[in-house]
Amino acid sequence: MADIVTLFGQYRYYPAAVNLAQTLSAASLNLSIAAEESLRALYPEARADYHSPEEAQKYWTRYVNKHQKA
Repeated sequence: MADIVTLFGQYRYYPAAVNLAQTLSAASLNLSIAAEESLRALYPEARADYHSPEEAQKYWTRYVNKHQKA
């Protein structure tokens, strides 16, 4: 599953961004890491500074909602 999630960032699939942000607090660490890598690929200008999966999820959810491409 994590391998598939990394493809969203690699192929710049912006419609997945909201779901990627919600995946950051997933129980699977591999899935969370893959989601964050994809979000960073989609939004390289983001300056993410957080210290927990919950903070990461909140940050990215707000960021994606504000910067989501149509």
